[in-house]
Amino acid sequence: MVNRTNDSGKLKDAASLLLKGATLLNDPCPACTGVQVKFQDKNICVNCFNQHDAATQTTRGESNSNRAMMIVDKDLVKSVIQEKIMVLVEQLRDENDIPSQKIKAELIELYLRVLEKAGTLLQDM
Repeated sequence: MVNRTNDSGKLKDAASLLLKGATLLNDPCPACTGVQVKFQDKNICVNCFNQHDAATQTTRGESNSNRAMMIVDKDLVKSVIQEKIMVLVEQLRDENDIPSQKIKAELIELYLRVLEKAGTLLQDM
């Protein structure tokens, strides 16, 4: 994963990992308390990019996170992502700055892909 200093880049990197099958972890990063994702047996901090073997960090939070994902309300997942898209669409309507429009449009596209993949995953649950 590429080291990026801006939040937009960090969000894109995290979203990219999630689209590739990473799992959002409940436990904070031990180095900076940032959000972590589990990808290919590595826990990766979205904030500081600290990486370590998932096996070395066996925590109750991860098992609780997996259990929570099994019973998640499918409609809630869909509505949260749709709400994020609608907020961005409203912001985009009033945005005149072309670079800002591009960022918002890319984020909308990313959310739509996540919504599509989430729909496929949720059908299998």
